Amino acid sequence: MVQGNRTGKFLIAVVMGVILLAMGAANVIWDRNMALGQESDADSAVYQYHIAMIGSSPYDEFWASVYEGANETGKACGAFVENFGQGLEADYTVEELMQMAIAAKVDGIIVEADKGDGMKEWIDLAAGEGIPVMTILSDAPNSSRISFVSGNSYALGEVYGSQILEAVQERGREEGAPKAAKVAVLINAGGKNSQQGLIYSGIREAVSASPERMNLSTVSIDSQGRFESEETVRNLVLGEERPDILVCLSAVDTISAYQCVVDYNMVGKITIIGYYSSEETLEEIRRGVVKSTISINAGEMGKTAAEGMYDFLTKEHVSEYLPVASELITLENVGSYIEGAEKEGIKGGRL
Repeated sequence: MVQGNRTGKFLIAVVMGVILLAMGAANVIWDRNMALGQESDADSAVYQYHIAMIGSSPYDEFWASVYEGANETGKACGAFVENFGQGLEADYTVEELMQMAIAAKVDGIIVEADKGDGMKEWIDLAAGEGIPVMTILSDAPNSSRISFVSGNSYALGEVYGSQILEAVQERGREEGAPKAAKVAVLINAGGKNSQQGLIYSGIREAVSASPERMNLSTVSIDSQGRFESEETVRNLVLGEERPDILVCLSAVDTISAYQCVVDYNMVGKITIIGYYSSEETLEEIRRGVVKSTISINAGEMGKTAAEGMYDFLTKEHVSEYLPVASELITLENVGSYIEGAEKEGIKGGRL
């Protein structure tokens, strides 16, 4: 009976959502047709498929690189890959964008699945409409999704953990250093991001052998937006419980961290371990502001997702899990990344 009530409520939400988002979906369909026409005129290409990419932060630098990799691969395969949600006047949730994509009758959806109660239902609804859904970065394993694209989150956590232990050792050698270093890990509020949750589990396991040498804690950020991130980091940097080591699990938080540390003259007082290989982050490693960064190959991730979706659309088969490699960038090897970026002309470092 409970299941029946839940299903009924979901169906009501679907109906209401369709009404409320009808205009948005109409705009998406119009924009899609315009984009398809423009691409065809420019490249004399005929696109067989329309694939919607939906991320929790469509303007985030990391997501932009993921999308770029997917878009370039899509063009080569004859598929129009759209950064769904970018350019719309209002900020829509992932679930609302899923609804719009279904209403637009796209051929496939690649989505960063959030942990909202309706995500599984929306994925299942899309599958019921004949639209395959692939998850990326964060998963919805009990849904009808066809595949999941990600790095090994737990292994990433172990790499973070090794960097934390190294930073703790370095601080322990400093004169007057406290017995236990304060380590703060910035993580999305509510634990909704399963990828970050797994990364943190890997961190805890990696540092568990030396609990007396550090006080490990998490700091929640309500949103992945730049303003919220900057405000949280600023409060940490200027607060009484200032961390000795600040661990960032997103590109946005990494930028906020090194900007605040520089702005408030905390270089050398706070060790930053970051995420993603943006051009600015690589430069801050070279300058000694950031200790290291852990980068999932964003462009490769987008390419892998687009290729996987194309395989499914054309062959009706794709592996359930598509892994993407990660890399640790430190002062010792950052020069090769910067040099490689300059040679290849790739903004944002070697992705």
